[in-house]
Amino acid sequence: MVRKDKSSFHIGEFSGLTVDYCRDHSIRFNIRGLRAAQDFNYEFEMHGINCDMAPEINTVFLIAPPEFQFISSSTIKELAGHQSPAVCRYVTPCVARALFDANQSD
Repeated sequence: MVRKDKSSFHIGEFSGLTVDYCRDHSIRFNIRGLRAAQDFNYEFEMHGINCDMAPEINTVFLIAPPEFQFISSSTIKELAGHQSPAVCRYVTPCVARALFDANQSD
């Protein structure tokens, strides 16, 4: 949650509804992180409900940097199929070697 005050922002822990917490603390902007499409689907639905309940509270979505995103195995296999060195960023060296070796024989 972000609350405008002397410290510029506030990070808080709470139970209950987000909109209630925001109202109780005069928060106008709710910042949410997205790691994968599943996060977006869930957050999009919550955003709609929150907008209906508290239209004065804005939600801002930030996409996580690659190192914090979910990378599917099919994406890794596709990279390996093209012998892309990017595979090494997402798997251990022995897994990368095995993937590259398996795709050289295809």
